[in-house]
Amino acid sequence: MGCKESVNSKYVIAPKSATLQNFNDIQHKSILSNDDHNHHGDNKKDSVISNKSNRQQSNSKNIRQNRKHRCSTIASLTQSITLETGAPQIDIRPSDLYAFNDKFVKQRQAAIDNIVYRTTIDSWPEGVFRTRKGVCAGYGNIFKRLCDNIGLECVKIGGYAKGYGFDPKATLLTETDHAWNSVQIDNHWYLIESTWGAGSLDDNRKFNKKLNTYYFLSRPEEFIYNHLPEEEKWQLLASPITMKQYMTLPAVWPQYFKFKLEIVHPKSNIVQLLNNESYTTIQIRAPVNVELIGSLKLGNEKIKGGAYVRFDSEQHLWFCYFAPPSTGFYEIMIYAKEKSNSGFYPSAIQFNLEVINLTNPISFPKISEKFDELKLAVIQPTYQHTLKLENGATHTKILLFSLLDILLIANLTNSVGEEVVGGHEIFFDKEKHIWQCLFAPQTNGFHEISIYGKKQGDIGAYSSVITYGLEVFDLTEPISFPETFKPYYDLGLEVVQPKFQHTLRLKDNTSHIQILIQAPLEIDLIADLTNCEGEKVSGGYKVYFDKRSSLWRCLFAPQESGLHKINIYAKKKSMQGNKYAQAIKFNFDVKQAPTHPTSYPKTTSYFYHYDLHIIAPNNSRFSVWPQNASYTEILLRAPMNIQLSGDIKYNNRKIENGSLLQYDCDKDLWQCLFAPQNIGLHKITIYAKWIAESDVLHSVVEFDMDVTHLKRSTTFPQTYSHFYQTKCKIYEPLEDNLKRGSTVTLHYRIPDADKVRIKSGSEWLTEGGYEKNIFKRQIVVSNENITIMASYKDDNSFHSLIVYTMK
Repeated sequence: MGCKESVNSKYVIAPKSATLQNFNDIQHKSILSNDDHNHHGDNKKDSVISNKSNRQQSNSKNIRQNRKHRCSTIASLTQSITLETGAPQIDIRPSDLYAFNDKFVKQRQAAIDNIVYRTTIDSWPEGVFRTRKGVCAGYGNIFKRLCDNIGLECVKIGGYAKGYGFDPKATLLTETDHAWNSVQIDNHWYLIESTWGAGSLDDNRKFNKKLNTYYFLSRPEEFIYNHLPEEEKWQLLASPITMKQYMTLPAVWPQYFKFKLEIVHPKSNIVQLLNNESYTTIQIRAPVNVELIGSLKLGNEKIKGGAYVRFDSEQHLWFCYFAPPSTGFYEIMIYAKEKSNSGFYPSAIQFNLEVINLTNPISFPKISEKFDELKLAVIQPTYQHTLKLENGATHTKILLFSLLDILLIANLTNSVGEEVVGGHEIFFDKEKHIWQCLFAPQTNGFHEISIYGKKQGDIGAYSSVITYGLEVFDLTEPISFPETFKPYYDLGLEVVQPKFQHTLRLKDNTSHIQILIQAPLEIDLIADLTNCEGEKVSGGYKVYFDKRSSLWRCLFAPQESGLHKINIYAKKKSMQGNKYAQAIKFNFDVKQAPTHPTSYPKTTSYFYHYDLHIIAPNNSRFSVWPQNASYTEILLRAPMNIQLSGDIKYNNRKIENGSLLQYDCDKDLWQCLFAPQNIGLHKITIYAKWIAESDVLHSVVEFDMDVTHLKRSTTFPQTYSHFYQTKCKIYEPLEDNLKRGSTVTLHYRIPDADKVRIKSGSEWLTEGGYEKNIFKRQIVVSNENITIMASYKDDNSFHSLIVYTMK
């Protein structure tokens, strides 16, 4: 028992933040239930910002009920604990109040700090020194022999100890199992535990040689927790305790006294489940610079989700909750360290939990101190550290209560620690003050859910707040979530198609994909497509609002293979400028580039507002440049009350008389002609407006035109607003710069005119040639510009329609 091999030493490492899963919405401030002994902590994503904020008030009925429920739960827990704190106290006071006087304490510390005193002694006749092995009797004998040789009065004490092999279920010890010493210095007796002071056993029963000075000249009121001498006088207590009292004391380690911990509840080393509950609780008082964690074990197996430790700032107490999964006799360990120390959590206290009946076992997720600092609470699921997904279910949901100024993010990792791409979606319901966290694994097996948080405005990384396990069975049709951002929820967006897909793929023999999004009428969307190198794909996307279906249609056309990113942005139309915020992101995995890739000209919202349609070129951002041509043609369809115009630019400079836009009534479409003056890349822009509107034209669509060869350049005659408003069309001549003295045929469609006349310079030519909306006649070109003018019945004045210049 106490000395058969040596005392067992237990440590754990500073872990990453832990979790509670709503404890019926108990407010908690906690550190994760620790790992098995001697493990290093993982502080990943655990930077903590200590500033606390006052809880904001809300008129929401749900929130009031939630808080009321939470408070009532705390009250009932506290009461159930307080009822037992009135148990009889054990009087543990030293009999010699002057033994540990200031002088002695300083001398003891000086000896501890003197490295010379730690020199190993190799050659004594006792078996310990011959074999370098021994138990407590050997240590006690050799220590007494050493004292005898220097004339220091020393006695060897036999008794009972709570060391390795101690049975906490025993109520009476019949045989002594340990030995230690007491020495007299300056007429004061002091206790020496050289066996435990020499080192300890680890969990593999391997002895680790390490001097522990605590056990040399120990205080009797501390020593009694783990050592009961056969002769009560060697307790060195004012009122010696009984065997029964000794057995009720929990086993403690030096850290318990070093950190000045105090057990408030319970008063026995063996605890039971609380009445009608599936857990027990232990209350510890500790200095503000000390933090605690705990663990629950059955035999040598640590119980996952079996411990949850939190600090109650109102009562200034640590509440340690332990929830067993079944009946049995459990070991409870509580560890302590200074907050400023990022290393080990040494053992401090051991209790045992005896579970005889258990009907509804619970468990705790890992909850961090940040969870309580941010005033979070788990709504769903309750009392579970590992969630299960089975019977074909595709995802699980976690609901967290939160104040308005809290930000959360999350991730899902699989059994090998890899993040599951598209495995989570998390958003905040402002009305209910609830974060909805959805998690969708892609494979069967064990996964880990991690949620991180921080306050809005806080600088720095998110801190871990809560962690769950997720076991997945029978998953046949996994889903995934696109990456969503705060504006997606704030602006009321919803993906209609595709549902539950993070990574999109091209179907066979297709060149593009379509995403349908539902949004309020006051919301405007734009998008882009980036390739595997992060470059925007020119002409790779088109976004517009379909009035017929009341949905936003987002089309994306890759030009090459590889992993692409689809980004969709949103803003309220009432917001001035281009202050779009990212709302949603998809992966677009293109295994093979389309044989005939699609591209889209750049369209603005006015394009769809005016209900325009591109007839040619089809699904291309490039206007076709024909062989041996002088100009290109773009065909658009538009309502009758729409007027179009356009321009062409080279090196960002507009080409004068380089465009001619006219309505073709026979085909019911607009013929848009553009004439370059150079080879190279040109930019074509088409504008539109309601005919009844003012002269403000809005850009509606842009095309690129790559001129690879140009045998002869040309320009178009100049046209005026009445030409577009009345839907005129030039049949011939299409080119400007008429040749002086030549005979040309002027052939136009000029709808609903009263008269059409020709003006050469300032001279009017004779009337004639206009009949049934068609004007056609021949003239001899003079040295002056030729102007085609028309008058209308309601307006006797003539309006310029077309002007030709001379070569």
